[in-house]
Amino acid sequence: MEAVDLIIAADWEYDRDFIALVERASLREGLTACTVWPDDLTGALRGLETGRLEGRFLFDRASSTSPEFLALQKLLALRNAEILDPIHDLRWAKLDAYIGSLAAGLIAFFIIVACGATLYPNGIRVETAKDAALALEPFAGHYATILFAFGLLNASVFSAAILPLSTAYAVCEAFGWETGVDRRPKEAPGFFTIFTLMILVGAVPILLPQAPLVAIMFWSQTLNGLLLPLVLLVMLKLINDPGLMGRHVNSVAFNLVAWGTAAVMIALSALLLVTGLV
Repeated sequence: MEAVDLIIAADWEYDRDFIALVERASLREGLTACTVWPDDLTGALRGLETGRLEGRFLFDRASSTSPEFLALQKLLALRNAEILDPIHDLRWAKLDAYIGSLAAGLIAFFIIVACGATLYPNGIRVETAKDAALALEPFAGHYATILFAFGLLNASVFSAAILPLSTAYAVCEAFGWETGVDRRPKEAPGFFTIFTLMILVGAVPILLPQAPLVAIMFWSQTLNGLLLPLVLLVMLKLINDPGLMGRHVNSVAFNLVAWGTAAVMIALSALLLVTGLV
């Protein structure tokens, strides 16, 4: 009988690099692993039925797109194996993304309204973050200044931690490199190199003496806005590729919203360029 710690169910051709990464990580932790692809499914089911194959965990990356893998999940569940279903976890990830996007939009909207209602009517020009914080006090009260300062600190700390990390994870996962803050630099050199470079690139300009912080923030966000339509178009092309996403491609309704958003972003970016050049 072959007993393994982890059985990986996979049916996605583009998953091979990720699966190889999981297998290497398992071996590094002293765990045995085997991967069941569609061509191996019949043999694996027969092995489970006859007792020649046993597994403690099932990492299921196939049954949501290939229902025939549900038989593998049921057999292992009957043998008290723990089922790790990343697709099920995606439901909570989607809810988190929806709530986060809504909250970010509302916060940005009320920032614009608050500043527009207090600073613009009084002819106050903001050149630095300090100007914005101090200018709010006479019109919105002492606590508005404290709230602004706290919000700026919170945004800075989270940006310094989250943006470099998310970029490092995304790049390394795309190339199949080792990732994780729990790794040592020599175990994941690419990950820590990208992470460190992102922090330095973000920190060095704003640490320069007399650096125009508001201008840096404005132009970095302007560049971000100009690049966003290109990113959206690439993402929409990928998410609507059945060969890549299987049954998880966008619905018609979701595509209407997504393509409509992309069109508005492209129009606004073009308007920004035209008004900036005129």
